[in-house]
Amino acid sequence: MKVQTLLFLAFLIVGCKNDPTPTRPEKLGAPTKAVTPAQGQDPVAVTKSFLAWYRDHMTQLNQIETIRGGIDPDGGPGEGNYHVDFKAVDQYIQLLRNSGCLSERILQRERKTFEEGEKHFVAEPANDGPPYGFEYDHFFMTQEAFEDDLADVDTIDFTVRPMGEGNTHVTFYLPLTGIRYAYHLRRIDTVWLIDNITRVDR
Repeated sequence: MKVQTLLFLAFLIVGCKNDPTPTRPEKLGAPTKAVTPAQGQDPVAVTKSFLAWYRDHMTQLNQIETIRGGIDPDGGPGEGNYHVDFKAVDQYIQLLRNSGCLSERILQRERKTFEEGEKHFVAEPANDGPPYGFEYDHFFMTQEAFEDDLADVDTIDFTVRPMGEGNTHVTFYLPLTGIRYAYHLRRIDTVWLIDNITRVDR
């Protein structure tokens, strides 16, 4: 009995030195799937996530020069007539995609505005004043400052209106700008994504 006990203890000691969970070596450079903010969130949470994300990334978005050309305000030679820099547009769209809150449909719709803008710039060349079609923020549809309304998204009052299986509307009001918005969200592969944005005060 004493010999069996010693053998049993020796087996336990040897076993504890080995990791019982096999590890799989990581492949260098292997792509990893990013967890987006929208995963596991309900429509209101996704809306709040996007508002907070947009607030925090506005400067970065505005620094991407999607529209080139125009008169140099410092008196330099300028870059000629307005035109769209589509490489910058791709960078801009990718940054928006990184929010994890927008559907591909709304992203492609936003890219379409640049394609239409380029057609207008070719048909009606200009280099002065706000570029046609880009005089306002495309996601908040205003020229007015709205950042203060987004300072604390948890204080915004949201109303949810289901629109059938996999579709819902989230409406909210920004008091400082005096604008009410409706976000149409669509459930795509169990994830709620913003599919369309409209102003409902018009």
